[in-house]
Amino acid sequence: MTLDDQDAATIAELARAGVDLRQPHTLRHYLYVPNDRIAKLLAPRIADIGFAVETSPAAEGDRWLILLSGEAMLTLEELRASRETLEGLAAKVDGTYDGWEVAV
Repeated sequence: MTLDDQDAATIAELARAGVDLRQPHTLRHYLYVPNDRIAKLLAPRIADIGFAVETSPAAEGDRWLILLSGEAMLTLEELRASRETLEGLAAKVDGTYDGWEVAV
């Protein structure tokens, strides 16, 4: 199953649960980077593209979490665009994009 398929399945499940997909929702994205220096360098760049940003040590290991949040529509196009942007940033710094979740 591709990431697009997983996103589509999640969107469909949210719709079945009664989430109004015509309204924006708060999405959180998880980006892991090798250290706090990189997290602090990336945070302002990520904020510039419209996300609120928090950095902290990851729950496990020695990596750092960059937690991004922002309002967005729950569409495949919106999720794909965010994923591609964040995967691109992660690849440049030996980081990992670890997906999204929605507050409902």
